[in-house]
Amino acid sequence: MTLEHSPSRPLTAAPFAAAALALIPVVGSAGVAGTLVLTGLIGVCYAALQLLPLSLLPETVHADAARTGHAQSGAFTGLWTAGETAGMAVGPGLFALVLAASAFASGPFDAPAAQPGSALTGLLLGFTALPAALMLLSLPLVIAYHRLARAVSPKEIHEPA
Repeated sequence: MTLEHSPSRPLTAAPFAAAALALIPVVGSAGVAGTLVLTGLIGVCYAALQLLPLSLLPETVHADAARTGHAQSGAFTGLWTAGETAGMAVGPGLFALVLAASAFASGPFDAPAAQPGSALTGLLLGFTALPAALMLLSLPLVIAYHRLARAVSPKEIHEPA
């Protein structure tokens, strides 16, 4: 992959967000077939969304090495891992806020709590609209990366000595 492949993320994020938002009325109407089709589409888009950022890491390391003359792959990988870890903490935290705002009531497995309609709506939005919004919020950073990458001429990117 090259720096030119980074625009693929917006092209993949749009169908992800659209399918996730399309799930709201489909799940609400108990459409099992539609739910399965849209969930499959979301899965394919999500797989691409996971792969594309992983291609940006070596491109960034390579471009930085060409710019600075130093291979700093360990530092970039550490930052990448820290960002993933933060995302794995923030996502569930935001979902917990959606559940709290929608009056979700937790209870033990053997005596489940009755849920108000707002809690079921919160669950639905937490699994559909929230991931779509988070994905769309990531796009400005990816677009900024692409613009920055285009500013670096491909001829300038070479193996460090």
